Amino acid sequence: MNKKINIHFTIFVSVYFCIKITDGDNCFSLNDDKIIVVMNIVKTIDDVCIIYRVFENIEKLFIYPCNSSAINIFKDCFVLDL
Repeated sequence: MNKKINIHFTIFVSVYFCIKITDGDNCFSLNDDKIIVVMNIVKTIDDVCIIYRVFENIEKLFIYPCNSSAINIFKDCFVLDL
């Protein structure tokens, strides 16, 4: 499944969202509750691929007046190695 990479992107825009690779704009929460950091956006002949790393050991930053996780705010955590 070797696909030739034709183009690298710094931003990907769809009707529903915008993904960037710049610090501060590259962290996202997925539907499966994983938090990721986007490392690269590449286009192959067939697809646009988002290359990302998954955050591990996610902890709430605060619990009062509400859990910070309810608004997707977390303590510092680290990224799993590739």
